[in-house]
Amino acid sequence: ACPPARLLARLPAPACSSAGHLTLSPRPSAAHSPAEQDACRGVCDEGIEQKMQIFERTGVGLVQSSELHDAFQSSVLDEAHRMAQRIHAAKLAAQILKGQSGHHASGEDFVGASESMGLLEGLADLTDEELRNPTVLRAKVQKLVLLGEMRWRYRTVNAGEHPKTEAIRALDEADVLLSRHLRIRVEAGDESPHEAWAAERADINMGQALARLLFSKGDRSDDPLIERLLTEALVLREKLGLDPKVADALSALGALEQEQAKLLVAEEHYLRALHLRRQLRREEEAQGRAEGARDLDRALGQSFMSLGNLVLEMAELARSDQPEQPETGGNNGEGGAHAGAHPDARPPVARDHLEIALGWMREARDAYVKGFSPSHPKVAWALEGMSNVFRLQGDESAAAKSLGQAIRIREALQATAKGRLLFADALRRDQCELAALLHSIAAKRLEHQRMWRKGALVASSWKG
Repeated sequence: ACPPARLLARLPAPACSSAGHLTLSPRPSAAHSPAEQDACRGVCDEGIEQKMQIFERTGVGLVQSSELHDAFQSSVLDEAHRMAQRIHAAKLAAQILKGQSGHHASGEDFVGASESMGLLEGLADLTDEELRNPTVLRAKVQKLVLLGEMRWRYRTVNAGEHPKTEAIRALDEADVLLSRHLRIRVEAGDESPHEAWAAERADINMGQALARLLFSKGDRSDDPLIERLLTEALVLREKLGLDPKVADALSALGALEQEQAKLLVAEEHYLRALHLRRQLRREEEAQGRAEGARDLDRALGQSFMSLGNLVLEMAELARSDQPEQPETGGNNGEGGAHAGAHPDARPPVARDHLEIALGWMREARDAYVKGFSPSHPKVAWALEGMSNVFRLQGDESAAAKSLGQAIRIREALQATAKGRLLFADALRRDQCELAALLHSIAAKRLEHQRMWRKGALVASSWKG
């Protein structure tokens, strides 16, 4: 039986034609625009079997039988409209990750795409026939990897759910599907089925590693597994000549080494990734491929951000290794041995590091704006990094300005989050830090005014 017949076997039988297709007449609703009505008529006229094939080609997968039953109870137009929305949201997830979703990436974009991608979960029980089909399986695996990335990178999970757990769950499902397919191929006599799936295997490994690394919070127990996954991904991508993804793996290894306090080794990997990405971007620009250049701008933003954070950590270490300097002002409430010191009183090596870190952060901000948009959450990351450098330099006004810009981006994103986590924690942290900065600035102004009045009184008494 064809897939639709298999799904419909458990449902009250609707009227069918001799060919097995549902014979339903589209009934456009006035709630939809003329363009939507025409588009949905076209989808409805295809018939259920053709619709299923369309969904397979887009990677959305077969809809659940209960959903089909609900659709039969409503108008055909509404059915097609909902299915079209799912297809659109699945495509939108990929566009969001590439920054192609228009000028704004709202919380509704992220959440809607993630909800639609969630339809792909629970498909590990595919039939052997479906698992043997590399086209069907590759689409499922790629979309599950994408769903995992939406969760670990953009936190598109419900309240009470953890991005790491939910991301790994989707990636593990992709791993199960791929492993079952490879086992079937081996049993059928294929001696080297893994070669055709090296790219997907590398993508799964990268996702599983990064989901663990980004949420490790000082727990190094997963480091051996993370290192193995990243190393395998790097080797596979190098063999395939996937240079942009080779740079991604190098950058991820650098992040792992930075967490392990191997700062010089991390710097080496970050710089290798940066060199490769710069070379690739020059090639894209020389060939006039604007979209390819934008892809590399996004990747370069990550390199700049990683190097900025690394140099900032080096600055903190350099400053902590220096002897205490006498403070020239009151503590600004931000902590640290030199929190209230004049910037020129800081050790020279720390000042040099901070200038370098600020340069990387600014390049990251500019690259993310070019590659994504001014309202993308990655721009907020760069602004937060700049704010941190300004604060360490003693320029609290500049720190507050950058942090305020980051908060506006996060607030706009969170406003349409529909209860999803997204970056709520980062927003709360930024708001607290901004409040502390503004309090410190106000306190220093009052102290300056008090000292000025005291000096004025002393001066007048001398005149008297």
